[in-house]
Amino acid sequence: MIDEEKVKLMTDAAMEDARDKRRKRAAVRYYPEDYVGIQVFKGAAGMTLLFLAVLGVWAMADADDWMTWKLSEIRAYAGRLILLYVLLLAVTILTLILVYTLRYYQSRKMMRHEIRDLRRIERIYDSEERRERRIRTAGRGEKPVRQNRENREHVRGDR
Repeated sequence: MIDEEKVKLMTDAAMEDARDKRRKRAAVRYYPEDYVGIQVFKGAAGMTLLFLAVLGVWAMADADDWMTWKLSEIRAYAGRLILLYVLLLAVTILTLILVYTLRYYQSRKMMRHEIRDLRRIERIYDSEERRERRIRTAGRGEKPVRQNRENREHVRGDR
């Protein structure tokens, strides 16, 4: 007879395992500060490259205009660009810290739920094994076989 609860738990576990597998496992392998730090570093590096790319495209598009600027105008404009970069970087870092901290703790919570479901499945299998063992040994007068939880080896009960 098919146990509906077991089938439902196993289906849910398989679906959870398939969904967001890489992100969850990456988050669980690190301490929160390390995970967030790595993600912030990657995001800040990406934002810097994007800023430099946009700045390069702008510089090429308006090359004839800024080539006629005086040195004092270039310094003033460079100061504004640096300020803009620092502000964008600060906003990016704060946003990334918030987003990846939330993702980390959500991933941890999801993994705890998966582990809980796997333990429930294991308990169902254990109870089925005990039931089958009782049925097998009921008519023979033998002592039932006890299972050692640490290494899952079958050991005879000699008590």
